[in-house]
Amino acid sequence: MNPQEPAGGFQQGGWYEGKQYWGGSFSDVGVIHPSSSQQGAGQAVSQETVQQTDPKNWQYIQEQKAGQPSGAGAPSGAGAGAGAGVGDIGATQAPNIDLPGLYKSLTESSGISGLEQELSTKTTQYNEAMSKINDNPFLSEANRVGRAQKLTLDFNARVANLQNDIATQKADVETQLNLQMKQYDIESQESQLALSRFNSLLSSGALDNISGEDIAGLTRSTGLSSSMIQSAIQSNIKKNNPVSIESYDDGTNQGYVAIDSQGNIVNKSVVSPSKPSGSGGGLTATQERSIKASATKALQTVDASEEGNVDKLISLEEYKRAVEMLVADTGLDFNEADNYLTSQMQELKYGKWKW
Repeated sequence: MNPQEPAGGFQQGGWYEGKQYWGGSFSDVGVIHPSSSQQGAGQAVSQETVQQTDPKNWQYIQEQKAGQPSGAGAPSGAGAGAGAGVGDIGATQAPNIDLPGLYKSLTESSGISGLEQELSTKTTQYNEAMSKINDNPFLSEANRVGRAQKLTLDFNARVANLQNDIATQKADVETQLNLQMKQYDIESQESQLALSRFNSLLSSGALDNISGEDIAGLTRSTGLSSSMIQSAIQSNIKKNNPVSIESYDDGTNQGYVAIDSQGNIVNKSVVSPSKPSGSGGGLTATQERSIKASATKALQTVDASEEGNVDKLISLEEYKRAVEMLVADTGLDFNEADNYLTSQMQELKYGKWKW
């Protein structure tokens, strides 16, 4: 006798009239034996798996369930040397598809884990920075709100691409899982319709400003990878949206700007500061730079005057001293010096303290 076969000739893990043999007993009809070492022990085998061997097997199992009680004895008609009967649902064991393991493998290979870790790190850093702002007793309410808003805007800008990458990569993983499980049929009417809709939207320009979440949706519905969809969109944008170069002078700077056919600025290059007005009283670019440099020096000097404590917070008394220093250094009147210092404080992100 084969040592792997118990008395009666039943193969360990074999299926007989819709029941699995294991450890000297049979399972219920269409159910993996509870003592089995196979994945899904104690659970019913899916209709899809049963029908992979013969579509008639599913109907047979339903009839067996309706007409026979559950039991641990050998099925009727199964004796020594008996092979798989009409109810044999396929191989001697259910297909071993490790979906959790497959998902983990695809997720790691796609880089999702790394992206999610990076997003988590940035979120933690953001929360810590926000706590420091809210807990700082030396900040005025206006200053605190301003800093918190800027921190939030910067954080959202930094993580937007990360969130889109995670969404598209997850959609790619889901598509690969569907292909592995044979749940996605590229020849199906649904997928062809989704692909046709994608091409229509692409050619009309409706996808030009598509979000990462929408790309993820297209990946799931069409079966195309997210990178393929993004490449198609970028290629279509370039084909239908030529760019022209124009010069500009906005009163502060002058240079060149690239504008697409929709009037959107694609790129902008600053060449030099704007020319002074032709009234005769305007300052040259060199003079403007010199005054701004003096204003910066005055702010830095008063900020560090108190035992070298540079915190970029200027008190009203420090501001007055800075105005006096700028007047003495440049010959400007008080109002002009005040305007330049206010502008430099904003540009250099100096805050007011106890004004």
